[in-house]
Amino acid sequence: MRHLISAVKTEIFSVTEEGQSQFESFQVSDQAIKLHAKQLYAQPSDAEPNQIRTKEKVLMHTKQGGREDRDKMDTDIVLTRVRACSSSQKR
Repeated sequence: MRHLISAVKTEIFSVTEEGQSQFESFQVSDQAIKLHAKQLYAQPSDAEPNQIRTKEKVLMHTKQGGREDRDKMDTDIVLTRVRACSSSQKR
């Protein structure tokens, strides 16, 4: 069986400290989809639930502007923030 992922999107609803509604939308990055297509994701670890593991090292950009090979990364690295709009707004 072959799986195809073109985009995965989720929306998070929360209430701020001021009682205001807040919506946040996230989409999986193109790089995350490529890793999935190449079947490079490893089984998650119960000890590190916020970490994504890969079967082999992948080249990552660092905050300092360099690059390094990693086989573990924070889950936030594969998410891309997208604009949330209501059905009444024009796109």
